[in-house]
Amino acid sequence: MRRRPDDAGAGAGGGTTGKGRRSRRSDPAELSPAEQARLHAECEERRRERERRRAAARGETWVEPAPPLAETPPFAASPPPPFAESPPVPAPEPRAAESRGAAAPLPGPPGDPARSPQTPTGPPQTPAEPPQTPPGPPQTSPGRPPVAARPRPSAAARPRASSATPPARPQPPRTPAGPPLTPPVPGSGRWAGGAGEPPWDGAPPGAPAGPDGPGRRRWPVRVALISVLLIVVLVAGLAVGYVRDLFDWGEVGGPVTVTIPEGATLSEIGRILEDAEVVRHAFTFVRKAEEDGHGGDLKPGTYDLRVNEPYDSLIAALLAGEKAETATVTIPEGFTLEQTSRRWAKKIDGFDAAAYRRIAAEDPPAVELDGYKEGTTLEGLLFPATYEVLPALKPRRAVELQLETLFANLDKVDFGRARDANLTTYDVLVIASLVEREARVAEERPLVAAVIWNRLRVGMPLQIDATIQYALPEYKEQLTFDDLEIDSPYNTYKIAGLPPTPIANPGLASIRAAADPAGVDYLYYVAKGDGSGEHYFSVTYEEFLQNKAKAAAGE
Repeated sequence: MRRRPDDAGAGAGGGTTGKGRRSRRSDPAELSPAEQARLHAECEERRRERERRRAAARGETWVEPAPPLAETPPFAASPPPPFAESPPVPAPEPRAAESRGAAAPLPGPPGDPARSPQTPTGPPQTPAEPPQTPPGPPQTSPGRPPVAARPRPSAAARPRASSATPPARPQPPRTPAGPPLTPPVPGSGRWAGGAGEPPWDGAPPGAPAGPDGPGRRRWPVRVALISVLLIVVLVAGLAVGYVRDLFDWGEVGGPVTVTIPEGATLSEIGRILEDAEVVRHAFTFVRKAEEDGHGGDLKPGTYDLRVNEPYDSLIAALLAGEKAETATVTIPEGFTLEQTSRRWAKKIDGFDAAAYRRIAAEDPPAVELDGYKEGTTLEGLLFPATYEVLPALKPRRAVELQLETLFANLDKVDFGRARDANLTTYDVLVIASLVEREARVAEERPLVAAVIWNRLRVGMPLQIDATIQYALPEYKEQLTFDDLEIDSPYNTYKIAGLPPTPIANPGLASIRAAADPAGVDYLYYVAKGDGSGEHYFSVTYEEFLQNKAKAAAGE
């Protein structure tokens, strides 16, 4: 189909010759700026005429389009700042018209013929108007959506630029350049859609960043979970402390007279005893009495009791009435496990001494003590004291009573100096057992403990005869040189350091001396020969030999 003359392209009117051969001046690069401007104006006029005819053919009214604004220079496609959307980019002001009122050329990539004017090859000429951008595909900036090209009016139809800069037309906020955020690439530590971390945790791809979007931070949930966990730990710690205090019977105090009225219930009896400080907690007393089956067997009357009365003697008194039947057993300081079992059996009819030794040595109750290994014999932990108990006392209950009394007395000892010397509480009990068996005079306990500390400090064997006696199958009044060669971990003549366990059950005075010995440099001692039980103490071996000679002479 033949093309109508008015539908010809931009170069149809004056860019070709009659024979269709392109003239030498048809190339825009060979035209002067004034000719380029004239040619462009003619093309614009033809294009507008075509638009008017097409609109008239459709029955529409053609309206002259507004002159286009200068495009905004493309901005760098940099990643948006975290935690905030990119601020709106203000529209650039239109460039002031040059001296002849022509619009300034649009910025664009270097070498773009649609945006950059052509430099004439001839001598410089004063252009009538700057070259205009010929029609073609719209230009876009990196990271921006394409903008549809607007038709340009002719130079005559365009208004002349005034000296004053017109106000900038408001522009809508621009979408930041770059692809949307996507989930992180496993193992890369970065996000697939861009550099750096996402501004908000948990945001799906394309979701707006910030507290109002779906990518809201999850740190409040984590803080809440951590707070709940800390509260649970705190409550558990307080509960454990409360339970320990609840079942701690406490140290026995002075005498108290208590009257239990006729018809009093077990709960009422517990409150009366708590008010009189006979028991620390009525709940504990009532709970234990119910477990033992004594809930309805307690008898009324007036009782002479003590502050923090031990449960066994208290329940025995309330079961028997005003005349309670109890057994009093005294365990001397320095007794061994074997000697203690025989003393219990001697004072309580039907007491099983063998079961007592088996429980204390092979099947001990759980003990929490610094330096003590679970399952080790309880030698040294069976505290010597006077116990008032029920006549039907069982061996395991006797062991528990002695352990309870030990921990009540350990609270009275200052272990600060021992800890500074890297000694555990169990080490102090081992030293205390040696002091208990060696010292015969109370004033010499800190001196004997000082000799043990000094020898441990310099690495000397302790060479204590009491450890040999403990290792022997039977006690001997006089040790021989052959006894000193016995193969045993308790032979402190051959093995340096402390024995593996205590060799006896020490009292409070020996424990205090072992934890805080005298500040002397003694390394030797020997018993005097006068039978007083006292010792000679010396720093050097020569002094020891002299003291030994005096002891042999009966001094």
